[in-house]
Amino acid sequence: MSSGSGMAPTGGMDRDHEINAWIQGLQDVSSDDWFYPILPGIYDLMKGVSDTEFAPNQPMTRAMFATIVYRLDGEPREGSSAGLFADVPSGQWYSDAVNWAATFGIVKGVGDGRFDPNANVTREQMVTFLHRYTSYKGYPMSASLLPVDLFDDLDMISEFAINSMPWAIGEGLIKGVGEKHLDPKGTATRAQVAQLMYNYIMSR
Repeated sequence: MSSGSGMAPTGGMDRDHEINAWIQGLQDVSSDDWFYPILPGIYDLMKGVSDTEFAPNQPMTRAMFATIVYRLDGEPREGSSAGLFADVPSGQWYSDAVNWAATFGIVKGVGDGRFDPNANVTREQMVTFLHRYTSYKGYPMSASLLPVDLFDDLDMISEFAINSMPWAIGEGLIKGVGEKHLDPKGTATRAQVAQLMYNYIMSR
């Protein structure tokens, strides 16, 4: 993921031109791709891994997702400089994002003082990060219950995500994977995360 802010400073037609130029410059994206229509909606959050690559099929890491949530909040400086994890050194493109998110309880570590930034983020971790972020912002949140016969792998949901996964389904942020599988410990590609974030933005 690019270490730039990803926040476009312009507005109106200039902004539209900037977004269109960005999309046209992506060499690994086609207008036939299923995620192509949502790219303008996630421009501020997911610029790509370079000026010419969106890397739609690349797995999303924990550091990448923390950075997306950080950008969603406008990249605040408060709480972004504290070194909270041994494996999140200062000066990395994700350091401010991870430390900010950890400071406000949006993300948590994996134990032993580590965040594991390069590990692939799971579906239940992503929706938990968003659930905590929504609570942090004070946005209205409705509790949801999943019918026990809707998915056959509900017992795979980790304790930390027991409220987040039903909320995400109820909000229309994610769907099942195949027939009756929620796949809470499955991972997601950058294109799939783009859809998740687009759904989240549209649900606000």
